[in-house]
Amino acid sequence: MAILTTINGIPLYSTSREADEWAKSKGITGVHTHTYRGQTGYMGGVDHSSARNPQQEEQFERQQENIERQILEQRNRDIEEERVDQVITPVDLPEQQTTPSPTQQQTTTPYTPPPTSGGGTGGGGGY
Repeated sequence: MAILTTINGIPLYSTSREADEWAKSKGITGVHTHTYRGQTGYMGGVDHSSARNPQQEEQFERQQENIERQILEQRNRDIEEERVDQVITPVDLPEQQTTPSPTQQQTTTPYTPPPTSGGGTGGGGGY
């Protein structure tokens, strides 16, 4: 296989057959062309972005996921800070006066002694 050069780490071959073999070994389909020093070169993949090294592609995807996660985490922090800023501080209200609950009044009947019959030995009387 004659490699003319590499572009972004991807080999550019002198024949389409070589580029196709390289692509198949990487699980990529198709071939596209580039011009290098006035000569047509062949690269695996239907276009340059599909020819990227799968490891590079995975690394790129992980980086994108990390960036997206960081953005979401920052948004969540911002939202939480907004919520904290919007919390209303309780105001000290004057104490409410409570009305005592009615109590049951006890009614008492004054004691009246039973009537007494006349007589007895009292020291009274003498008319």
